Amino acid sequence: MGHSVVFAIEVYFNKEPEQSIRDLWISIEEMHPLTSLNAIEGARPHISLAVCDVKTPHNVKQVLLRQRNLAPFPIRFDAVGCFPTTGTLFLSPVMSTPLWLIHEDIAWTLSQSGIELLPYYRPQQWTSHCSLGLNLYGTNMTTAFERIAQIFVSLSGKVTEIGIIEA
Repeated sequence: MGHSVVFAIEVYFNKEPEQSIRDLWISIEEMHPLTSLNAIEGARPHISLAVCDVKTPHNVKQVLLRQRNLAPFPIRFDAVGCFPTTGTLFLSPVMSTPLWLIHEDIAWTLSQSGIELLPYYRPQQWTSHCSLGLNLYGTNMTTAFERIAQIFVSLSGKVTEIGIIEA
């Protein structure tokens, strides 16, 4: 039996919000270097629409064929939040119809291919977010949250791309 691979389907933003989010990554990196997304080679600011553990990666890649002509849509981030149990600090986008629909479509398409999403990414359980820092626990989360709350201003832009990564 073959081994499984974890894949994430992500959406990416146009230049302005991407750079603003990278600036927030750097701000966190200055305080807590080991939690930085900025230090991950090839990392881009994104929203993960689906994460799945599969034995047949081809099936996941087929899902992207349905979305390859993604029409850009507006995105706005107005809030900062955290997942305390995973130590994740994030920006929370305003939920829009296009964001909700693309998530639902991908979840449905994957399920039709027999691919199950990891629990946090399933419909009715998904919290849309753009990660700013990882593994921030206790006072590290508190100081990072305070820093971001002091410098964050609402971000607007567009979702312009969709992609898949091996997580």
